[in-house]
Amino acid sequence: MPYVVFVQGADDLEDLRNMAYAAANKIRGGSTEHWDVERPSGTAFYFMTWEAAFAFTAHCARTGIRYLNE
Repeated sequence: MPYVVFVQGADDLEDLRNMAYAAANKIRGGSTEHWDVERPSGTAFYFMTWEAAFAFTAHCARTGIRYLNE
C-alpha cells in the first residue's frame, strides 16, 4: 500500500515532482516507485516506501508548502 502526501496550493508543481523523484531515488541507495495524481483540491504524491514519503514531507515542511499525510 503506498504512502500518500497530499499537497495544496503549490506554486511550482514541476519542482515538487522533481523533489518527489529525488526523495524516491536517494533512499537506501536505490530507486523506489512514486507517482502523483492531480485532484481538484491539490496534488497527491504516492510513494512505495515510508522513507521516501518522509523525505518529501520534510521538504514540504522546510519550504512552507501545505501538506497532509493520508
